[in-house]
Amino acid sequence: MSISAGEIVKLLKSDKDALRELSAAIASEPELRLAVINAVLADVATKQDLQQLRQELREEISQLRQEMRGEITATKQDIHQLRQELKGEMAQLRQEIKEEIAQLRQEMTQVRQELKVEIAQLREETKEEIAQLRQEIGLLRQHVDSEINQLRRDMNTNFRWTVGLIIAVWGTTVIPLLMRLAGVI
Repeated sequence: MSISAGEIVKLLKSDKDALRELSAAIASEPELRLAVINAVLADVATKQDLQQLRQELREEISQLRQEMRGEITATKQDIHQLRQELKGEMAQLRQEIKEEIAQLRQEMTQVRQELKVEIAQLREETKEEIAQLRQEIGLLRQHVDSEINQLRRDMNTNFRWTVGLIIAVWGTTVIPLLMRLAGVI
């Protein structure tokens, strides 16, 4: 009966005591031990490898620090430059706003003056119209007064005619009747 290498490995993994005995046998045999050490040594780092790695890491860290300092310096310069540009733009914006405000004030002053002139013109026109209305009302009063006076004259005239007619009718009809009744005629 033959056992495959895979089956042997499985058996050794499942039996811990057998695995220990195999390890001890390999460690006690000088040629096997040397073969294992050579195989492991390829993957093991030496002190010299570690020192070389440390030196490389230090150089990389130093280089990164220098780059970061350069970046920070450049960033500080950029920030300073941006601040200066921002201050300049803000000053320019303030100046523009002041100019706009001054221009608006001028326009408001001009509009106020124009409004004052227009209001004065409206007042004058209103005064003139009121004066014209007063004249027209005065003329209407005179006309109405003259019409009323004419009506009064007409009424007086009509009253006199009416009284005259009444007297004439009485004199021609009623008085002779009364006289006849009284026996005077």
